[in-house]
Amino acid sequence: VGPLCRSVEDAALVHAALGGAAADLAGASLSGVRLAVLDTIVTDDLEDAPARAFDQALDRLARAGATITRVTVPALTRAMDLALPLFGAEAYAAWA
Repeated sequence: VGPLCRSVEDAALVHAALGGAAADLAGASLSGVRLAVLDTIVTDDLEDAPARAFDQALDRLARAGATITRVTVPALTRAMDLALPLFGAEAYAAWA
C-alpha cells in the first residue's frame, strides 16, 4: 500500500519526498490542506536528527499553507502494546 493522494500532482510530490528528492514547492499553495501528525508511537524515541528534519518538514508544509494538527490517539498506544503478542502468534501460526 502506498500513499493516498487526491491528485497526480500530490502523488508526484509524495513520490519525490519518499525518493529523497526535494520537491519544488516554490509558488505552491497548500491552503485548505489539513494534516494530522500523530504525537505517539511515530515520534516516541525519535533520535535528534530525524526529529529536527521532521519538524522542519512540518514547518515547510505550514509555510506553504497547510494546517498542521498534532493528535494523540490513546487507543493506538494500547493497540501497539498488543501488537507483539498478536503478530507473534500469527507469525507462528503461519510459519510453524
